[in-house]
Amino acid sequence: MRIGDTSDNISAGSSSGIPGKQRTFTNAPQPQKRGEPSTQLRRLAAAGRRSPLSFLHSVTGKDENAPPPRAVLLDLDGTLVDSAKFQAVAWVLLCREQFNFTLEPHEADALSGSNPEIVMELAKRAGKSCTPEEAEVLADRRDEIFRELIERNPIHAREGVHDFLTLAQEKKVPFAIVTNSVAQNAARLLRQTRLDRYFPNRLVVTVNEVPAKPNPQGYRTGAARVGQQPDACFVLDDTKAGVDASEGARTWATGIVNDTMAREAFGPTPEGRTRVFTDFPELTEQWSAERRR
Repeated sequence: MRIGDTSDNISAGSSSGIPGKQRTFTNAPQPQKRGEPSTQLRRLAAAGRRSPLSFLHSVTGKDENAPPPRAVLLDLDGTLVDSAKFQAVAWVLLCREQFNFTLEPHEADALSGSNPEIVMELAKRAGKSCTPEEAEVLADRRDEIFRELIERNPIHAREGVHDFLTLAQEKKVPFAIVTNSVAQNAARLLRQTRLDRYFPNRLVVTVNEVPAKPNPQGYRTGAARVGQQPDACFVLDDTKAGVDASEGARTWATGIVNDTMAREAFGPTPEGRTRVFTDFPELTEQWSAERRR
């Protein structure tokens, strides 16, 4: 066999046994140059750029050479559904009922942590004593008040949510919910807004199983539920506690879905983290435009 020094062809003696008769093979693999990425790596990089969520590079302003996210994690109250105001009202009513204490709605909006932790904090503000056991009981009462509110009042998915989730399903992008709600309340909200068809129970991470935001464990657990690391997940949340939890989990980026709070209320963006203020219609429009290209 003779391999040509300056040709891409490989010549070999014919199996026919006829002297001098040669067979030529074209498209033979060429040796890889030192420092040059392999064909497989180039294909993987190209596949990454074609990820269904590549459009988020332009939305967030992140470096387009960075791998795109592979999944989406979403908050529930205030992000997917318009129930945040009733969460706040439930705290206002609990304080009036149990502590004879006036809590303003904007103060209720700023509360974070697990419900028993919040009860302990509110009791302290009201000058009342409250044991951890009593806080658990009052937290249950607060959830009961919230369920009464949403039973008496219409609850809706936020504008554009159904379109966004439908598009995510079409593109086979995995997604899950991470919420500070207890499981019973989350299930009720999803049923009332017809979002339960998108989220089986295993894709709803609640405070029944993880610490409340701003603890980052919820978003770490959500990432595991969709088979990804946190740094491959784009998060959508509407509260400072949720944003802090996302950034603590070191997710790919955080989309803040909140048109009522001042941007300064979320504090400075930590070094190496990415935030963007957005909404579902904007995300769906940009995603659809990317698909049409």
